[in-house]
Amino acid sequence: MDIRRLVALNRQRILDTAARHGASSGRVFGSVARNETEPADDIDFLIQGGKRCHP
Repeated sequence: MDIRRLVALNRQRILDTAARHGASSGRVFGSVARNETEPADDIDFLIQGGKRCHP
């Protein structure tokens, strides 16, 4: 499955998980954001911590 499609299909799960850990926002960056992925690429997330953020 295409990595971008995988992220799109799991978007709400990703956002819910980030919110559970106190994140105030999240973004995808790197090759996925640029639509330059290869099958073995990973997914890079930039997560901004909110007031109640914890690891």
